[in-house]
Amino acid sequence: MKTIFRITATLAALGFAATAMAAPLRNARNVRLVGEQIYFTAYDDAAGYELYVADAGLLTAGRVIDLVPGAESSGATAVGVLGTRLLVETAEAGVAGLWSIDPQRGSRSRLATLGYGTLQAAQTRPLGTIGGRALFTVDIGNSDALWSSDGTADGTAPVFSSIDKACALPGRVLAARWNSGGGVSIWSSDGTVAGSAQAFTPTATVYRALVAQAGDYCYFALPRSIDGSSGWELWRSNGTPNGSNLLAQNAGGRPLAIGVSGTTAYVLDGTAQQTRLWRSDRAQPVAVQEGYATDALLQVVGSRVAYTSPYAYAGSTSYGLFVSDGTTAGTQRIGGGIGPIDTPYCLRAFGARFLAIDLSGRWSVDALSATWRPSPMPDSLLCDGLERNGVFVGADGSQAWRSDDTQAGTALIQENTDRLYAASFDP
Repeated sequence: MKTIFRITATLAALGFAATAMAAPLRNARNVRLVGEQIYFTAYDDAAGYELYVADAGLLTAGRVIDLVPGAESSGATAVGVLGTRLLVETAEAGVAGLWSIDPQRGSRSRLATLGYGTLQAAQTRPLGTIGGRALFTVDIGNSDALWSSDGTADGTAPVFSSIDKACALPGRVLAARWNSGGGVSIWSSDGTVAGSAQAFTPTATVYRALVAQAGDYCYFALPRSIDGSSGWELWRSNGTPNGSNLLAQNAGGRPLAIGVSGTTAYVLDGTAQQTRLWRSDRAQPVAVQEGYATDALLQVVGSRVAYTSPYAYAGSTSYGLFVSDGTTAGTQRIGGGIGPIDTPYCLRAFGARFLAIDLSGRWSVDALSATWRPSPMPDSLLCDGLERNGVFVGADGSQAWRSDDTQAGTALIQENTDRLYAASFDP
């Protein structure tokens, strides 16, 4: 029996422009930038939860393929691109599977079973393509596993497991792995078992790493103890033993957030009494705020750093947003007294601005002047969206949004119903 699979006209490879528009995407989630495209999982009465791709202008999105024909859902989520083929994660009957599909031909093949699956959340995280292989991590419960696939069933397999954090570099992936005897090691992989090796072993013994990537290096802030009493280490690595260096170490405090500007890494750490901003090229903190923080946020725009921290005010402790040029004199809290940005819980870098959400609303802060204004972005978009060509794209589990941080440029992404039909095939 032959089945006709419907392909969206928004795929650039088809050479057609999307024109027809209907209602906003429904129940959109699992937004991914894979290759050069933005993908969503979204719902349609006739097809269930399937995979959608946004057009170049990020105004509409069309269904890539109805992987499970009819109203039954595949929950397809984009994982990687290999030539004309797209790797997708599915969640059918509580099982996560990996499929290879060719949207232009309408062909599909199941490559592997990844483990437990759910329509509500993806189990994979894409890490890019190396040497014709797509690399990604899979959530296996108490840790992640690194997988790679060449688009065939025989060429799809886990590489290693026990991963706490992973970082993608050109030509390799670095991962902080738990050691069987305790502690953590940093491993480098090209997506094959033979091409995987330990890059270095820090003296830090706690696996909860913080990771940032800049250029050809990954930066790891590694705590020496859970409570922060033993301090932390900051490492930079390109995945080779000779290219791995200890940049800084601190005798006290627990790392809370990390970011990189050029070749300078910033670490925000916390002690029982203070929250401190450190630079990798200085022995003393750039800024110190009084107050204990269990969590904090940090983002970098050019040479400017924004971070959240407690601070003492009017005999009590509040929580604010700070912007710094990397010097003590050039560090300031946004607003006077309490506010206008009080207790921020989301912080993002966007172009030359920082975006934040606090208890009273959404804010857009100029990185250079530290001036602020309200932002029109929806909460879920600001917190979890992806930036593509100067536009944030995201979903809140109900609808998909796009925004350039202006009122006119903030809108729902509409479903494109102008579809083409690909060749049939035997399922």
